[in-house]
Amino acid sequence: MAWAKNDLGYQLLEEGGDFAEAARLIEEAYVALPNEPSIIDSIGWIRYHQGVLEDRPAAGDRPMVEGAITLLRKAVETGTGKTNGTLHDHLAEALWAAGKRDEAKEVWTKAEALLSEDVNLLKKSASTPESAVARASKELEGVRAKRRAAAEGTEPSITPMRSQKQAQLK
Repeated sequence: MAWAKNDLGYQLLEEGGDFAEAARLIEEAYVALPNEPSIIDSIGWIRYHQGVLEDRPAAGDRPMVEGAITLLRKAVETGTGKTNGTLHDHLAEALWAAGKRDEAKEVWTKAEALLSEDVNLLKKSASTPESAVARASKELEGVRAKRRAAAEGTEPSITPMRSQKQAQLK
């Protein structure tokens, strides 16, 4: 059930659906499976969209809140997260948004290497659908473009935070 909540919550988040519902589902998945890299990534990506990049200390009756960077760093350091290019890309975007540009560049370099390896493996497998190869190739090209822009000193095209999107609509 936790995986279904994570997947549905992430889909809602990525497709611009009900943000509060996406956050609720992913929070519940994280409580149930707090050591799963993909679920840690999802909760970190929720924090990114909330604009909570750094940890927020406890204050009064408010508990400490782990920020996107802490969570996404945990995701890439846990189990299969070490070899997941998407998770590395999410971390790099959060680092860039927080002004940690040099570290973001390093993480994008790692993401590019991991995604390139994935694309090559997918292309070699006769059973891989073309749509999967195309999706992975598109993700790789996106990371390459961000890494290149950052290396050239221009702004990479990172994912707008949900809080930024809402402000633009007003």
